[in-house]
Amino acid sequence: MDSESCRYFPHLPLSASLLPLGLQRSTVSRSCHPDASFSLGFHPSMSNLERLLAEQENLVKSRKYKFYAIPLPERPKKNITRWECGIPGPQDDVYEGSYYTLYVDFPDDYPFSPPQVMFKYPVYHPNVYPTNQVCLDIIGDRWKPSLNIMNVLCGIQQLLGSPNTRSPANTDASGCLRRDPAGYLESVRENIKRYHSKPEWRGL
Repeated sequence: MDSESCRYFPHLPLSASLLPLGLQRSTVSRSCHPDASFSLGFHPSMSNLERLLAEQENLVKSRKYKFYAIPLPERPKKNITRWECGIPGPQDDVYEGSYYTLYVDFPDDYPFSPPQVMFKYPVYHPNVYPTNQVCLDIIGDRWKPSLNIMNVLCGIQQLLGSPNTRSPANTDASGCLRRDPAGYLESVRENIKRYHSKPEWRGL
């Protein structure tokens, strides 16, 4: 995976000539930002399992973001290293009311290596591969052990409304965004209607 293609430029919004106002002004009004400091009280001596359990507990408490995280069942017991997570889309005209389900796989040496993240269903976006894998620098070469799943989910939420077209993971979506912004937004709406119109978890 080309790390440059996964670079996120939070301070470089797309120009008005590329993107209609509805997506330009995309913000996460829930005060969720990938660079936010989520002080979770992790101790360096925590084991992989202890760290993941603490992160899940923190997500349960962070109801204001409307995130969820559930370890996927694996007989005969749950697999704490593979989660199903959910995030609401950015709060703007295009993504308002959308909700995205993801799979998160944590490596054995987490948090020293980043988790792998992919959407459960197809997402029409320049920074999502055809395999549904998310292309984002903070789960690539800019990962650091001080980050956690809250940072990752916030980063993905913000990336949805602020795509990086410089070196895209999905060239079709990126090309459409550049050539026909209105057509791009219509494709996004159709994708949301088909796959991302409501949370799958009833606990929200």
